[in-house]
Amino acid sequence: MNLTDWINNTLYPTLFESIDSVFVEHNFTKYKSDWRSNTYLMTGERHERKDKTVITKRKPSRIYEQGGESYTLIDYVMQRDGLTAIEAIKWLASSVGLTVPSDKNFDSGAYQKQKEKVELLELCNNYFIDRLRHNPNAKETLSYLDSRGYTTEDIEFMELGFIPSQMELHKHLRENGYSDALISEALHLHRDIGVENKLSIPFRSGNSIKGFIFRTLKDLRAPENKKLQKYINSTGLKRGDNLFNLSSLKGDKDIIVVEGYLDALIATARGVDNVVALGGASISPSGIQDAIRKGVKSFTLCLDNDKGGTTGTKQTVEALLREGVSKIYVVALEPGEAKLDPDTLIKEQGVEVFSKVLS
Repeated sequence: MNLTDWINNTLYPTLFESIDSVFVEHNFTKYKSDWRSNTYLMTGERHERKDKTVITKRKPSRIYEQGGESYTLIDYVMQRDGLTAIEAIKWLASSVGLTVPSDKNFDSGAYQKQKEKVELLELCNNYFIDRLRHNPNAKETLSYLDSRGYTTEDIEFMELGFIPSQMELHKHLRENGYSDALISEALHLHRDIGVENKLSIPFRSGNSIKGFIFRTLKDLRAPENKKLQKYINSTGLKRGDNLFNLSSLKGDKDIIVVEGYLDALIATARGVDNVVALGGASISPSGIQDAIRKGVKSFTLCLDNDKGGTTGTKQTVEALLREGVSKIYVVALEPGEAKLDPDTLIKEQGVEVFSKVLS
């Protein structure tokens, strides 16, 4: 068995169910779907905040101190106990009654390189979030998000951000110790990113951040903008290979499949579980199989009520059937003169109406 896949799909999800007994030094307590502690990450000293150190359902592989450091659970144990990566993996596995599978092809060097890339992407994400809050040029982006009805809490939960320019981003990464070679490999970005496409959306699927989607705020119907792309992905992020916002946590899941990334995030932010996005109107066989491996038992399709959504629903149903999925449900959003999608429905009528439509 591939050890990296086992870590992401078995170890981390199993650990999340037992955080309080695995990391007893922090006296974690459950808050809604997350874990939180009033201690500092490394010292264990108490803090007045009840959520000083947290592990969230959206990022179950990471432990982080609010305003401080962030680590994968493996890295945290390595730092805390002075262990190697494989020793930390074995300790974590034993703490929840798992046995580490043998993997003769496990390459510790490749694992370390992949880990560095993920840490770089997490640093980018934190930078984008910070720039949305504090860069004066982000006012237009904030105004756009406000026009969609997103609150400050929504934006924080959705991890939306702003890229001022690729030059400023690279400067920030170099200042944090990353080489130009690794930056170029992980972030060989399209020239419009940071110029036309400035709203950043982290692409999370399973237990890790896989890259970013950058959105333009320009009206693509205008003749002068006809060459622009609404969404541009970062390096190596292929649409359809993984379902956006898919959790790797254990348990049978009925996932709700929508088209847009923001549709999935705002629904999740408002309390609807297991909402994922296609990022278009189709899904690949590998994306379906990845979802099945993560415990998905049924798919509820809730695509836009326009011609593209109707076609996409038909194509997605056919793709699911080809992969052996038999439990498929379709939500028909009410037809009307104007296009209707989950994001608009939630904004105009509330998340309760969206939940009722699903049920």
